Amino acid sequence: MGKIRRMATKGRISFSYWLQRVPRWTLMLIDAVLVAVALTLAYALRGLEDKGWIPAHIQQLAHLAPWVVLSQVALFYVFALYRGLLRYAGIIELRVIVVAVSMITGALLGLNVLGAWADQHHLLNESAWPFGRVHNGSILIIPHSVIGINWMLTIILVGGFRFSRRIILSMFRRRGHRNVLIVGLTNGEAVARAMLQEDGDGYEPIGFIDPSEEATLAGTKIHGLSVFGGLDQLPRVIDEYGIEEVVVAMSDVSGAQIAQVADTCRSLDTRVKTLPSVANVMSGHVSISAIRPVMIEDVLGREPVRMQLSESLNYIRDRCVLVTGAGGSIGSEIVAQILELGPARVVLVGRGENSLFELSARPSIDLRDGRIFTVIADARDRDKINAVFDRHHPQVVFHAAAHKHVPLMEMNPEEAIKNNVFGTRIVAQAAARTGAERFILISTDKAVQPTNVMGASKRLAEMVVWSESETSPTEFAAVRFGNVLGSRGSVVPTLKRQIEQGGPVTITHRDMTRFFMTIPEAANLVIQAGALVSATGTDSTDPQKGRLFVLDMGEPIRIMDLITNLISLSGFEPGKDIEIVEIGPRPGEKIHEELLTADESLKATQFGKIFITAPESVNRDRLTTALEDLEQAAQQADGDAIRNILKQIVPDYLPFVFPHPSA
Repeated sequence: MGKIRRMATKGRISFSYWLQRVPRWTLMLIDAVLVAVALTLAYALRGLEDKGWIPAHIQQLAHLAPWVVLSQVALFYVFALYRGLLRYAGIIELRVIVVAVSMITGALLGLNVLGAWADQHHLLNESAWPFGRVHNGSILIIPHSVIGINWMLTIILVGGFRFSRRIILSMFRRRGHRNVLIVGLTNGEAVARAMLQEDGDGYEPIGFIDPSEEATLAGTKIHGLSVFGGLDQLPRVIDEYGIEEVVVAMSDVSGAQIAQVADTCRSLDTRVKTLPSVANVMSGHVSISAIRPVMIEDVLGREPVRMQLSESLNYIRDRCVLVTGAGGSIGSEIVAQILELGPARVVLVGRGENSLFELSARPSIDLRDGRIFTVIADARDRDKINAVFDRHHPQVVFHAAAHKHVPLMEMNPEEAIKNNVFGTRIVAQAAARTGAERFILISTDKAVQPTNVMGASKRLAEMVVWSESETSPTEFAAVRFGNVLGSRGSVVPTLKRQIEQGGPVTITHRDMTRFFMTIPEAANLVIQAGALVSATGTDSTDPQKGRLFVLDMGEPIRIMDLITNLISLSGFEPGKDIEIVEIGPRPGEKIHEELLTADESLKATQFGKIFITAPESVNRDRLTTALEDLEQAAQQADGDAIRNILKQIVPDYLPFVFPHPSA
């Protein structure tokens, strides 16, 4: 044992290491030897009845062995036994072995019947191949006990060799590995099996915890590992078995359950991780390297929304699609997802060359793809935008370019107006002029009863889109959603930086709440909304063609809860290791966000998590006058004038009074 362990630690070379890299021809040779050994042992055990070998049996074995060995290995090859990796041998390989060996067993029994019939009709010569003859001149059929014993021994030897690596690993590799408890049985079984098979992963699975199976399976074993019960057993098992890591492997786990596991593990100084690729777990293709620490997205307390477009609703296929703000968090994810839907061309428009260049780092986006055209352009540059639309004539437009940082836009309101309002108008007018089929504006929940210039500018951008929809055949829509986790400037990266620096972590108000979603979820909603534009916007009984879509975002999340979870997941104790400091709301910041105005009401769509509401009516003449005044105020960088005009045109805008530097 010591020698094998030394081999395993010296350069990672061991018997198990060699087993996972056995070439096919070597496996075939080993199987041939094992089949021959099984047949020989079967005759030897049969010989015990006769207190020794019958010479005719020796002759029969010599005649029969080459045929059995070659036929058996050939069947293994035909049934693709040698295509799989030895390290992942399992029930499928065992099934192949049983079927192939049973076929040879059936052939031997058939050979007995055929030999007896041929001998009865004097069709066999003196040698009577492969049977041989006994002293009375009759043939010696293959003993049925030999056939049965050979069937059993072949399965044991060939199948046992397939599982020998797993047996050796369980005997020699487990010292020095981390004790791991797996939460979840359905997917956890595959995770445990992978841990038992993987060499050098550092995991020693101890058993399972599953809240749904605590009453029925507690006390049973899976792969020799105990099922301890439900989540209430978590503290006891961690303490009693010295658990160093807990791996959550549940497809239907809630954010509250993950938070409960994370809190328990933190209190007991135990790491908690999760396996994000549930599809891989359920298909059996589990990679232990996919196990990662639990992130804040896992404890949001709501299920992410990710739907696929059916072929009948796929408005992207064979179309030219243009995305503004393509280098941003949402824009780049929209690009990645629409590339999966078969567009003819994708035009990436952005004013930041670095952000567009960084798209090439994403595995799903190859800027060398002949379908992708990258354009450096500012949405506020009418001439450049018109030139881009005249060249490509996009049929679908996603307008994601926008300024979004609330405090910065309070200090620079003219930039919010130029980009969010006039940039939207320029792109929308270009889309309408060149005959685009669909135009989807990315909006925000901050546009509802806005208290800041950024939110008011996005609300005005929605009004610009509704105005364009009244005179254009282009289908216009806007999509509202809340905060996006992981996007540039979002709260989570800021909080993580503060935690990494040892604190303090700042919060503007202890009661502040926000709606949250992930970047892929937000992009998916935008794409789904585009499919619903045509389905609802062309209703001849509804004169309003513009559409406003809202995601069912669940309950808002308290920022204080978000902070405490982040600190806990980082391995610290909130308020003790990392201080939390309340600093008061920033300019224009609201305590609570809404997704609808008082006059808006939701209706369900065919996608259960997406709702639709009719946008507010727009007085085109009044809007045109307000935009002219806004343009002049923005050119003069007159913040007070901008806020006054916004208050006149956006009825529920309650501006935050930002103090002048001289005050």
